[in-house]
Amino acid sequence: MYKKVLCGLDIGTNSVGWCLTDENNNIIKKNGKSLWGVRMFEEAKTCAERRSHRCDRRRSTRRKERINLLQELFKDEIKKIDSSFFYRLDNSFCVKEDRTIPFEYTLFNDKNFSDKDYFKKYPTIYHLRNHLIKSTQKEDIRLIYLALHHMIKYRGNFLNESTNFKVSNIDDANKYFNSLINENLSKITDEDGVVLYEISYNQNIFNQLLELNNNESRISVLKEKYSEILIKNDTNKYLKNAIIPLMVGSKVQLKKCLPNIDDDCEIKDLCVKDEKFDDNIAYLLSAYQENENYINAFIECKNIYQFFLIGKLLNGSSYLSEAMVKKYNLHKDQLKKLKKFVKDNYKEKYNSIFRDLDKNNYVNYIGSNITKNNKNNISHISNDVFYSFLKKELNIDKYKVTEENKNNYISEILIDMESNNYLPRINSTDNGVFPYQLNLMEMQIILENQSKFYPFLLTKDDYGTTIDKIISILKFKIPYYIGPLVMPKGNDEYSKFSWIKRTEEKIYPWNFDKIVNKNESAKVFIQRMLTKCSYLPTEYCLPKDSLIFSYFNVLQVLNKTLINGSEISINDKLNIIHELFMKKRKVTKKKLIEYIKAKRGEDCTISTSNNKEIEEINANMASYNDFVNIFGAEFVNNNVDLIEKIILDIVIFEDKSILVDRLKNIYKLPDDKIKLIKGLTYSKYSNISKTLLTDIKYFDENGEIKKSIIKIMEETNQNLQEVIFNEKYNFQTLIDQYNKQNMPNDKINNIENYVKELGTISPGMKRPLIQAFKICEELEKIVGQPINEYYVECTRSNKQEKKRKNSRLQNLKDLYKEAEQTLKDDPNYQRALKELKNCNENKFQSDKYFLYFSQLGKCAYSGEPIDISELFNTDKYDIDHIIPQSIIKDDSLENRVLVKQELNRSKSDQYPIPQSILFKGNYGQAYKYYELLYKAKLIGNKKFHNLIRLGELSEEELSSFVNRQLVSTNQAVKGLIGAIKYFKETDTFKPKIIFSKGEIVSDFRKEFDIVKSRNVNNFHHAHDAYLNIVVGRTVETYFSPYLQNKDTLKNMHAKKLTTNPINIFKDENHKKKNIFDRQGNLVWDYQNSLSIINKTIFNRFDILTTKRCYYDLSSFTPATIYKKGEGNIPVKTSNCLKDITKYGGFDSYNFGSFCLFKSKNKTLIEAIPTIYKNNIDYYLQNKCGYNDYEILIPNLKKYTLIRNGDSEFLLQSRYDKSSLSIANKNEKIISKESIKTYKKIEKLLDKINKNSLITKINEDEDLRDYFNYSDDYLIVSVASNKNAKEIKLTNNELTKLYEEYQSIFSKKIFLFEITSITNKILATLENNKSNFLKLNIIKKAILLSNINNIFKVNKVSIDLSLIGLSKTSFKFNISKTIKNCEIIYESITGFYRKVVYKID
Repeated sequence: MYKKVLCGLDIGTNSVGWCLTDENNNIIKKNGKSLWGVRMFEEAKTCAERRSHRCDRRRSTRRKERINLLQELFKDEIKKIDSSFFYRLDNSFCVKEDRTIPFEYTLFNDKNFSDKDYFKKYPTIYHLRNHLIKSTQKEDIRLIYLALHHMIKYRGNFLNESTNFKVSNIDDANKYFNSLINENLSKITDEDGVVLYEISYNQNIFNQLLELNNNESRISVLKEKYSEILIKNDTNKYLKNAIIPLMVGSKVQLKKCLPNIDDDCEIKDLCVKDEKFDDNIAYLLSAYQENENYINAFIECKNIYQFFLIGKLLNGSSYLSEAMVKKYNLHKDQLKKLKKFVKDNYKEKYNSIFRDLDKNNYVNYIGSNITKNNKNNISHISNDVFYSFLKKELNIDKYKVTEENKNNYISEILIDMESNNYLPRINSTDNGVFPYQLNLMEMQIILENQSKFYPFLLTKDDYGTTIDKIISILKFKIPYYIGPLVMPKGNDEYSKFSWIKRTEEKIYPWNFDKIVNKNESAKVFIQRMLTKCSYLPTEYCLPKDSLIFSYFNVLQVLNKTLINGSEISINDKLNIIHELFMKKRKVTKKKLIEYIKAKRGEDCTISTSNNKEIEEINANMASYNDFVNIFGAEFVNNNVDLIEKIILDIVIFEDKSILVDRLKNIYKLPDDKIKLIKGLTYSKYSNISKTLLTDIKYFDENGEIKKSIIKIMEETNQNLQEVIFNEKYNFQTLIDQYNKQNMPNDKINNIENYVKELGTISPGMKRPLIQAFKICEELEKIVGQPINEYYVECTRSNKQEKKRKNSRLQNLKDLYKEAEQTLKDDPNYQRALKELKNCNENKFQSDKYFLYFSQLGKCAYSGEPIDISELFNTDKYDIDHIIPQSIIKDDSLENRVLVKQELNRSKSDQYPIPQSILFKGNYGQAYKYYELLYKAKLIGNKKFHNLIRLGELSEEELSSFVNRQLVSTNQAVKGLIGAIKYFKETDTFKPKIIFSKGEIVSDFRKEFDIVKSRNVNNFHHAHDAYLNIVVGRTVETYFSPYLQNKDTLKNMHAKKLTTNPINIFKDENHKKKNIFDRQGNLVWDYQNSLSIINKTIFNRFDILTTKRCYYDLSSFTPATIYKKGEGNIPVKTSNCLKDITKYGGFDSYNFGSFCLFKSKNKTLIEAIPTIYKNNIDYYLQNKCGYNDYEILIPNLKKYTLIRNGDSEFLLQSRYDKSSLSIANKNEKIISKESIKTYKKIEKLLDKINKNSLITKINEDEDLRDYFNYSDDYLIVSVASNKNAKEIKLTNNELTKLYEEYQSIFSKKIFLFEITSITNKILATLENNKSNFLKLNIIKKAILLSNINNIFKVNKVSIDLSLIGLSKTSFKFNISKTIKNCEIIYESITGFYRKVVYKID
């Protein structure tokens, strides 16, 4: 037994590093194995892709079901005249030889009327529909069916809820414009709350727009006229350049639409006609949430465009089919004229325009080509692409339309093209704007006319006539809150996504309301939609616009707001809330400052508690103000619970009709209030529950109930984290107790079920948490005792990639241009501006250059000019931390300044900056200089206040520094901590769980040269887990007096005790005492700990590595059905679709598992496609041709471990018909010096990629503008300080690394007996060393990066062309016939192993 067992965890999205030590930080060994290791696994995907496929399947299934219902209603009547009609329709996709019952024509097989006659009479389905609308005679029942079939298959959208739909109905336009103006543009204001973008709208304007759209199609004219009609301020460029163009269907550059858009945003422009517009909007809403009002305005622009487009497309027609026939005739006439024009003027281009298949011509535009009476369908191109092609072919791409020539033929073409009205297609993306009511109008007329001749249409039962049922099929839409119609039964694949409350009777559109209990289904839907609280996994989160959460959010912001550098008083805070936030829907920074100034009678500044400038107030009580305007303040204050329920309904039910129904029937509200509430729009949830904020209350020592979290926040200046982690209130214990009592024990019996309940954790982090917990369970089993302390580091899975910003040089140029008015008379500005214009972009990779120009070329402490030519002379100039690193680890530019070296030494670790240092004791002059930089926006609010500060740091500020470094807000960490407490904690055993912040371990590595490379191998995960214990434990022990409220940070600071965690480990003067925990165990030994850490990380290679095995359940890669002749796998094997030459198919199987079997005295492993996982015999016999075989292990998972002599590998997938692809199991081991070399290579490659230098390198261009290098070395980065080190990459280092890679391939663990690939690579490296030595230093680094990729456990692809070989993809593969191998089961840690089958 060990006194203590400590577990370190380094949790990433696709890995868990782990380590188990004793109380003295020694890695525990069991059965000769060291207990530290790495668990690798595939990163979990979100549900979005599966959900998308599931929705597509449902949509397709429901469409087929609608058609089947229509067939069922018509089948008896149609059988009277044509018994095989539906058979022919259902088998129309089959080629003639595959039809069971032969037929010549699909639709009409009569002697006197065939498909030829039908299409001659009705060229399109719209011709038929238009005929039936006008007909008062008895029509063929099959014609009626075909028309109705088309209407039901392509119903139109359901965006318009009106039962009395009218084309160009002003009520619809009013709704769209109201949303655009009042719900979106009106919320975009300046600091004074003044609306930036105002649009005029009323009935007169509507009439003008309607008339304009009916008479004008040219987009350029529409833009001009819209601007004149709608824009109040003619100088408003944003409305002219973004909103108006979107409204009329023009393409707009995204940077003109959204402020602060990133240069590398994948979306470059927006157009409401674009098929990807909705996808683009979804992306923008997720990536740029701060611009939500702008983006929602774009959506309303699309609605307005489509509103007028409907009227334009109908073009004065009463019915949709009539408009489509007109469009068909227009296309026909225009095509006839175009062909004549081409024959007369460009006869040699006729085939190019109308017949060739390999151009963006008419054939590809209409999507079909007829050759020898055979119609060939091909992919469509857009009208823009076709128009561009045609303009070039006719040499009119530069033709200008003028008043003089606008009536000639070429001008007519160009004018029609601009309005998308040239050769218009009947089936186009524009059809998506049509509401289902247009089809409904035609359907009702056709059925009414024909019911006189077909009595079955008037047959009636309990659900109405046949006509009623047909119309109900068209109108039927399953409300989104009902979900799938399948009854929830058990946990099968279908029912787990279902929540409907219904009877068992079959659902039809006409009996839906009788069978389905919509209210009960809606209640369940509400529960499913709610997310779970970050702290209380059984409780649901409040909406972001909840009254309670809004109030909490305002407290959260104000409690950390400083007025003139001081905390806001409780009384002032409450007055601000009641007199400002509860009176105004939006409180801007300017309004808040004006309010404070009016109350205090003096100027003021506001900032965050760490002196960051407040750009805007990210909190409001908008919902409170909304409901006060509706009900009055007294009603709202006395009925908070009712208002909270209504807000929740507004968030959940996008369908306003459902909301209205609930307001009326559940909440019993009067119509006038309902009308006002209906206009409110709230969305999104918080991550906190009402129970956490208001219901859990702490007890004092006497057991007396005290206050809730929100009450404490109201009466103090503490934020949520500070309240929860303050031991005085004991909320951490109360939260743990609540979770223990409220977790449903019958369901939460394992880690998988526990994690399912954690609603706030992203799907990408649930798998790592499960893996980490299972590792801990197995480790406890191995050592035979529970883990006493956990030290956990967890990555953020939901962190977005850093958005690429403008270059530093460009930022400075922009800042200098903006500061011109402020600084134009300053000689330092003029001098720096000239220097800036002559600067190379590459120089700004150094922080010194950026700081030089942001300080106007002056020393920040003396105000004296800096000699730019001596900038990198480390004996003259240093970069100093304003708040010293002894207090906080803050390396941001906002905490660093460029200063003369002697002043840096004089200041040392003092803060605030001694006045004697600043401008030779002239503080007033220094203040003016800093104020000048601040006003010119060359420095930020935080840096300005840190420089001018005179007072000592407060306890609150020191506490903030430490808490930021020690307290985790990571939801995944909280989830793991909660799981450990839930499953491991008892009344007598409470494990300690410490969050080890990744930045601390990273800084520790940098400080003590414990280098790490993520690309060399995966051992670094285990190393980090080990360091989490050693470093995390030391930091926690050091700060324990503060964390337990036994000492103050102010007192610690006075004792010269550092508040920067990294400084804990330094002992330059050898005076520090070793650190012990409360039990007397040695935690940090200043003489030996660092040496032990280095030996452990760089000299021990006994790390256990495992890879998660699993069945890959995706069926095809990709899941796309290709046209005939292009697929490799049939769509179905049970009918004619099995012939891919006729019907196409999928591209390739996804091989998700393996089968071990014997055949003809050979042992083989065959990769099994996922779709045959449960039918392996069929696959082996019919797809692989095996007849005589014996299955040994039917299902081996992906990444199953196989041992071959001393080497081990993992099964990945099928390589080709005769071999399997494998992955290397063994990690490569290289020296510390080689890791350092490779780290330099990574930094070099990063600079190469950032500056896009690959082309220049390949063409052997001189790169001395970017790098300082010679034949022997290259400077990767320069030293910015006296204490900093220059990073130099030498030829000698690269040659040693090349030789070390050579030696690795000669090791037995990489020499697979069953594959010769490593021998080939080894020979390649040995034979081409001379070529390597001839390369320049940059190319050597690139080549070594490629060689390094060979060893990666997953995808392997390397390019050896730099040493004279062709570009080659090395992939480990083995023959399917296996010899001299063992198939091994490996536990999650790799400690337990079992040979499940031995192959001789």
